[in-house]
Amino acid sequence: MARCFRDEDLRPNRQPEFTQLDLKAPFIDEEFIYGLIEELVVRIFAIGGIEFPRPFPRMTYNEAMDTTGSDKPDLRFGMRFVDVTDVFKATKYSIFRQILQRGGCIKGINVKGQSYRLHQSLC
Repeated sequence: MARCFRDEDLRPNRQPEFTQLDLKAPFIDEEFIYGLIEELVVRIFAIGGIEFPRPFPRMTYNEAMDTTGSDKPDLRFGMRFVDVTDVFKATKYSIFRQILQRGGCIKGINVKGQSYRLHQSLC
């Protein structure tokens, strides 16, 4: 473990210093690293009385991009893209028609119960 200082311009979303954990582990696979880091995190937080459910959730890059549109998704609110291509198969809306003609898909986010509140606030 070592204290490190960034050798780059400061940004508001980055600390200028951090602690780094170096790991030397030849002839292993990613599952070994996942298990090791998960165990480390669980034990460190347990010292502070915080328990994490295990195993940690995982998401592939493709799943993240497909369901959230981001490689660093915020999953706190459960708002994920849903494929609604079938709903618009017979649409006359030209932008959607063009997307479908090119073999694309149409996705949306269902924000349950919010349209009513929006309607109320506009009245």
